[in-house]
Amino acid sequence: MKVIKRIGLVFGLLWALVPAAQAQFRLTAEGFVNAEDATRRDYVIEVAGADRATLFRRALFFAQAQFAAPDARFSELPDEAFAVSGVVRDRVVLSGLSGQAFDLVFRMRFEVRDGAVTVCEPVVETMYRWVEQSATASNAVVPASRVLLFVSRDYRGVNVTPWQGNSSNVIFTPRGDVRNEGAKASLETFFNGFVAALEVYLKTELPTPEGVAFTAGADCVGTYVGTLPAADCEGIRTRLEIRRDGRYTCAMEYLGRDATFTEQGTCAVRDGVMTLTAEEGSHLYFQVEEGRMVLLDQDRRSVTGPLAAMYVLNKE
Repeated sequence: MKVIKRIGLVFGLLWALVPAAQAQFRLTAEGFVNAEDATRRDYVIEVAGADRATLFRRALFFAQAQFAAPDARFSELPDEAFAVSGVVRDRVVLSGLSGQAFDLVFRMRFEVRDGAVTVCEPVVETMYRWVEQSATASNAVVPASRVLLFVSRDYRGVNVTPWQGNSSNVIFTPRGDVRNEGAKASLETFFNGFVAALEVYLKTELPTPEGVAFTAGADCVGTYVGTLPAADCEGIRTRLEIRRDGRYTCAMEYLGRDATFTEQGTCAVRDGVMTLTAEEGSHLYFQVEEGRMVLLDQDRRSVTGPLAAMYVLNKE
């Protein structure tokens, strides 16, 4: 087992840039099943022509980056399979006026072969929220407690705490009907959003960057700062340093996740577009403008939509 300590900037942003897609998994009272075929409990990402070693390296790196946190844990069977377990704060939100949010403890396993990555059934280990200590009218102190939420009475994933008899804290009734649509949708959105982003990444070619290295007098040499949007946290506070030797260093603080990471690599510029190539081989593209860098998508096009103005780093 190992804790992930570094991340590529592209992956924290990719999940936010992937549009809504057809669901890969659907949650039932017995756990997750394939959204198109309920007899299966996995989803296969086909990547024609990709060899096992390359797919393993890219899928593992993407998962390490996306789930990077102090309490994330990874286990590996090199070039064949890997698993991740972690905690996501306030991820599962109940329907209704209370809108109570529960932390999610989860586990996922990925199996790799030539031309395909199989995402196995996501496992919900625990969902919980803390109720703070309080005092009653008689000055008696009610200690802090942990309230649990269950998929159903019968669901048994790996390390799942057994159902404790509180029927109000289940997503599915004993008959298998949905009791809390909000919690069900929260879980499906979280896992399907990740799988959709992973599929986009694995099917995105990583071309050899075009351009020329910087010269000593390059106008874009300097330090750029800003907070970029992210789908799984409050934002990524970013500090990008472009050096005269044609290399860059990017420090990223994931707000609300108590995690700071550093990425390094090489730079090239052509026709006003800067390509950053990370040591792991992934690319980021920026439009070079006076006094700032504007993040482009993986097709080197401007990001559109309500968050477009936030994909900017300003020169210090």
